[in-house]
Amino acid sequence: MESAPLLILIQPIISAAIAEVKDGSKQYMDAKAARRMEAFSQFAVAASKEALEQSGIDMEKEDPYRGMCVGSASASRPWKRM
Repeated sequence: MESAPLLILIQPIISAAIAEVKDGSKQYMDAKAARRMEAFSQFAVAASKEALEQSGIDMEKEDPYRGMCVGSASASRPWKRM
């Protein structure tokens, strides 16, 4: 018995989420560092620190010369609907 071909219908989903967080960076970085970063960078730092804390990784046992680089093509430009 031959099986019928699997057909998958893919439709675009339009979604948007907007939120404002005031003074959320204070627990993750000092005020000077926060002033020098855009909000999206502050969120990235906060999320990274939370992920490290929750992972239980002992950073004293890790390679101090290994890291990561984060970039954004949109930077701090305001969002526009297309």
